[in-house]
Amino acid sequence: MLVEEGASVTSVIDFSIPDKVLEERITGRWIHKSSGRSYHAKFAPPKSMDASEGPLSENMKDDETDEPLIQRPDDTAQALGKRLRGYHKETVPILKHYIPNGVVKTVNANQKMDIVSAEVMTALSRAGGKK
Repeated sequence: MLVEEGASVTSVIDFSIPDKVLEERITGRWIHKSSGRSYHAKFAPPKSMDASEGPLSENMKDDETDEPLIQRPDDTAQALGKRLRGYHKETVPILKHYIPNGVVKTVNANQKMDIVSAEVMTALSRAGGKK
């Protein structure tokens, strides 16, 4: 399709992060459905969560309304496992295809958000890569 358009892939960002870290980040997410406020069992727990018990549906309540928090169906370990299998089976081979072309830039996604953002901007800048 790109060849037909006279175009080519000039930049690919590979967000590198261990699967275990992704699991911790994703399975710990909880949201307040009506407002969209988000929480994380480890990194940003609601006031109602008892750290000794961990996140339970009974103790995960919105800080402002005291309404129950929910986990999205795709934020479970089972759903993540399926998504990761798909990534390793379908996306990794695409990355491997583009590596010899010199267009893949790997960003360490296991860092603070501002550092990841800065690395992405550097990877995408023409000054930081091929012209």
